[in-house]
Amino acid sequence: MKIRDMSGPERKTKIEEAKIHESTWSKGVEYFDVRELARWLPWEKANIRKLLRSGKIKGRKVKKEWYVSRENLYRFLRGE
Repeated sequence: MKIRDMSGPERKTKIEEAKIHESTWSKGVEYFDVRELARWLPWEKANIRKLLRSGKIKGRKVKKEWYVSRENLYRFLRGE
């Protein structure tokens, strides 16, 4: 798993800065894209996107991609 170093003066404050294919960190929060979630969860990417659109999984849409923080993923998995 690739994690980019987000410290120092060149620190990026927005996920939009780059297309994310692996987990990444922004302001100390780890985010996952739909493709990565589909590898871990027992659902297809389309079903994960439906859960995101309905708000059952809290995430953010940046351009055309959905991103979910580790905290929101765990909340969903715990049924909160």
